[in-house]
Amino acid sequence: MMSLIDISGMGHSGKSTVNCYLSEFEGLDVHPPGYEFNLFRLSGGLYSLNQAIRNLADVQSFDYALNISSTLINNILPSIPGGTITPAEAKSVLRLLTVGRVEAMPWHDAYYALGSKNFYLSKFKKTKLGSALLSIKRSIPFLNKMKFREVSFPNLDHDSYWVEDFLSYLFTNERTVVNNLFGPNISAEQLALIPTLKSIFVLRDPRDILSSIGHDKRYVPAFESATDNEQQLLKQAFVGKNDVDFFIAQQKVIRERVSRLCPRQSLVISFEDFCLKYNETSEKIHEFLTLSNYNHIRKKQVFDPAKSASNIGLYKSYSDQDMIRKVESELKDHLYG
Repeated sequence: MMSLIDISGMGHSGKSTVNCYLSEFEGLDVHPPGYEFNLFRLSGGLYSLNQAIRNLADVQSFDYALNISSTLINNILPSIPGGTITPAEAKSVLRLLTVGRVEAMPWHDAYYALGSKNFYLSKFKKTKLGSALLSIKRSIPFLNKMKFREVSFPNLDHDSYWVEDFLSYLFTNERTVVNNLFGPNISAEQLALIPTLKSIFVLRDPRDILSSIGHDKRYVPAFESATDNEQQLLKQAFVGKNDVDFFIAQQKVIRERVSRLCPRQSLVISFEDFCLKYNETSEKIHEFLTLSNYNHIRKKQVFDPAKSASNIGLYKSYSDQDMIRKVESELKDHLYG
């Protein structure tokens, strides 16, 4: 059975440290830190498709959602690290698990229900005599009022977890580690779509989230060094560094949402604790994911907590101390230390 592990966090939260840490373990298929599997997060993706199923009104609207998801599969699936499944195969399985299940169920129309007089009347209309009488009836206006048929489709059994079945098809390795599966908008409802999923959410002192972008004394891990300079403006935008009021509001919303995550499926840790309390935090991760120290074959070869710890407290030497003080005032309950 597939076992999916998700590492999520806010922008520049240090979640890549967990990704690097897990890549040191034998038996885990870890996606690179820079790759994010977006079929849940983008509009019309798997989460939107699941919502469409739950609110199914007609086959047309459902097919529309499916077509959007198929487009995403065409564009995203080929880039999955180590992926060997073609977009056509993925779409076929997706249709089988979703639309195919609707098509296989009998829809109910009382007007043509087997055994009713209306059913036999429809048979008679197809005979020569019946056809002639129908033509006469149609020529008389008050006998030819339009009858609307009510068609209802059966509700799908949501306990079958088709989303998990589809992911099991995509990720054939027993334990796969993905990044930002739902992103910072993660919720207990989204996690419930994949009952076996384990998610680790990484928090960081908001002062350092802002200060670390573009800070000339920050430590840049090897996997980011090649593209670091060109990524700085992008990171400022998605974190909200250019609008501190927006950044503060966003931090409050995300942290409140994270506080409601189900402990059975989600472990919340801080970037600072992972660096400064490495052994203690590692044990929490081991227990949560049922990892064995025996499989930790490359310890500190990819994630070195001492190096990452140099990115703690960057706000103290940040140029805009007025902004830091505003963040401290508005987010005082979320500061580290």
